[in-house]
Amino acid sequence: MLIKSLLLAALAGVSVAAVDEGRLAVVKADFNAAGLIGDEFQSEDFNNLQGLLWVKFDNQDEPLSLGQRLSKDAVQEKPEFRYLPSENATLDGQYTLALIDADYNGADQSEGQTRHFLENNISVGGDGDDSDDSDSDNGVAIHDGDSGKVITSYTGPGPARGSGPHRYQFLLLKQPQDFQAPDGLDSQTPLGKMNIADYIDSTNSKIVAATYFICEVGDSTVSAKPTSTVNTASVSATPSSVVAGSGGNSDNDNENDNDDNDDNDDNTSAQNTDPDSSSTRAVLSTGLLALVGLAVVLA
Repeated sequence: MLIKSLLLAALAGVSVAAVDEGRLAVVKADFNAAGLIGDEFQSEDFNNLQGLLWVKFDNQDEPLSLGQRLSKDAVQEKPEFRYLPSENATLDGQYTLALIDADYNGADQSEGQTRHFLENNISVGGDGDDSDDSDSDNGVAIHDGDSGKVITSYTGPGPARGSGPHRYQFLLLKQPQDFQAPDGLDSQTPLGKMNIADYIDSTNSKIVAATYFICEVGDSTVSAKPTSTVNTASVSATPSSVVAGSGGNSDNDNENDNDDNDDNDDNTSAQNTDPDSSSTRAVLSTGLLALVGLAVVLA
């Protein structure tokens, strides 16, 4: 049975590696490279990462990759969320899920960030219709909408034309057992400003998974600092469905195609060292086929 599972995984091009510390380090490094650590968060806010956040918009063929550029039209509908926990992660308790706009890199954060989505008291894995898929390549289900309390309904990004590349972050927060939402954010409220770092501190929540995308409309008229993604090969090998495409794929308008083209060299380097690459999968598949053949002969 084990041989069959490994064979099917190899033929499907599925990574059988667990989410390890190196892959979590890539998330922190990318948030740092995008200016989100420093502008908005402190480095220690990302010391409690326990997994990867899988996000897929209906109109996209692949799940979101860190720092991916997407058009405004592509992100108007609420996406599907899943959680890829590390080996040491626990799925008990309840979670908060948020979408936060930190504006362009270098923007004034003194008045906080724009809240596009906020839901508390979410369960992760085990209690929904998808509870039997905890070992799938896409992780476990996040039961937003089923188990949670919606504070701000999902509102698609709408950056003003010329306002630069906005950094939209999806954050999965682990709530403490005595979680209590702050005044003003304890019942339904529309899109508005909040300070996400203060929210996390005041509720004693922890960031356990995070990702972000870039959305921009028109040519920038602001003096934004570069928003880049890290060379994943220099940090750790990463799963292609979640991180290895960092900043590489764009579904943005043609008017934004000339932004961040210097990421291509980083992506090429990462592909050359990625253990989930097609050549590595081919070797793995061949080896497993041979192993199965041997097992059949011996049987």
